[in-house]
Amino acid sequence: MNILLILAAVCAGIFYLGYHLGNQLGRTAHIRDNLQRARDAHVVARIENR
Repeated sequence: MNILLILAAVCAGIFYLGYHLGNQLGRTAHIRDNLQRARDAHVVARIENR
């Protein structure tokens, strides 16, 4: 049980480190832009479907 908890914490730490470095280096900017456009399009589609 302890090993599983430690492994989960290590994986979460590696994920966070990669996410943080990606933000700092600007490598994920295009992904965030695509997600924002998809969210905006979804909101517009929901408003138009009313």
